[in-house]
Amino acid sequence: MYRTASAILAQDADIADAIQETILTCWGKNRHFTENRYFKTWMVRILINKCKTFCACEAWIVCVRNFRTGSKKEYRGDRS
Repeated sequence: MYRTASAILAQDADIADAIQETILTCWGKNRHFTENRYFKTWMVRILINKCKTFCACEAWIVCVRNFRTGSKKEYRGDRS
């Protein structure tokens, strides 16, 4: 599971969170799963989806240090 998550996510904390959420999801929905021979495939697919969710959330995070400070005219560009 770690190898799969680390191929998608870069941060160890995010990898650990994705694995933990995957285990909790599998534990909660295990009674709905009927075929044991596909359990590993099912679990890895859930892990991949959790990792994609973490990637989507990271796209919305913006570092405040990257913003310039100044007047509002700087943010509008050439428009006045």
